Amino acid sequence: MGWVNRKGKRYYYENRREGGRVVSRYIGSGVLGQFAEICARDARRKQQRKRKQERAERERCEALSREVAAFNKKVDTVLQECLEQAGYHRHDRGQWRKRRKAVDDGEG
Repeated sequence: MGWVNRKGKRYYYENRREGGRVVSRYIGSGVLGQFAEICARDARRKQQRKRKQERAERERCEALSREVAAFNKKVDTVLQECLEQAGYHRHDRGQWRKRRKAVDDGEG
């Protein structure tokens, strides 16, 4: 809320949310009000800096995660090709198993 003028005097109030309601609390006037305002402004700046740092860290982590996902996809593709060339197949889109070879029983 900040500064409020009442009957020609300035008073500093602070608003807080308590139990879903906004509660206005009187802090002071004069030097005490100015000090409270400076402290509140400083706290807001710190909070903004913290949010900015967290956002940058989150974006960095998301970019790294995308790189790791792309690398994993490439590795899976190479692994799949190697296993298929070695005679393996995916059983029911699950485990890799060696293909059975046709058994020639000699009749014919």
